[in-house]
Amino acid sequence: MIATRINLRPLQKRSFSIISTLRNAGRAMEAHPFERLSSSKAKAPADWGRQIRRIAGQSAVFFPFYAVMMGWPLAIAWVSESRIGYLTRSLASFKADITAPHSSAVPESAVRPPGTLHLTLGVMTLKDEVLHQAVSTLRGLSLKAVLEEARAPTATEAAVVLGSPNPSLDQNLQVTLKGIQPLQPPAQCRVIYAPPVDPSGLLRRFGEMGAKAVEGSDGDMVYEVEAEVRFED
Repeated sequence: MIATRINLRPLQKRSFSIISTLRNAGRAMEAHPFERLSSSKAKAPADWGRQIRRIAGQSAVFFPFYAVMMGWPLAIAWVSESRIGYLTRSLASFKADITAPHSSAVPESAVRPPGTLHLTLGVMTLKDEVLHQAVSTLRGLSLKAVLEEARAPTATEAAVVLGSPNPSLDQNLQVTLKGIQPLQPPAQCRVIYAPPVDPSGLLRRFGEMGAKAVEGSDGDMVYEVEAEVRFED
């Protein structure tokens, strides 16, 4: 597991998210774009929804890792290796459409490449004077070091390690999804998800410790704390 990017993004300027390909445990899974719920009044163009459905393909499974890790669920489409090329081409076309000068001025970095998983660690509010400090803290956060600390539950309550990744950590975090559950009450269900199996509590500790490292204080601007993790077969 390689941490490739960690950042703060204003929620007011973002109303959707692009989720790319996750490869884990020898199986290819394609994650696709989904419209993000936010406090923003800006609405995505109506044709985005149609493009998103076209890119996503047929079926999708929604799941939240844990609320402390993510403010919104991921949308994962289970597909075969043969469709990865199709997803890559479709995302490239979608990216060209939404980042064109005559379009909605969506930054190119909003569309992430295949082979990455986007995690929302939480939401914080920050005053302008502490924003740069928060960004510096996030960019210095080593997710490998957080995972190493999470694997030592007997350690003192896990102050998250900052700095360079630990080269001694050679075991990747594996996530197992099992079953299907409704996200809302059954009578109001609009989203179903596959919950993670976490008998050791490692995934929960990893999420809690990562969120603890980026806790914010009251302020004027609401930011989404996002991490991007690359998974290798």
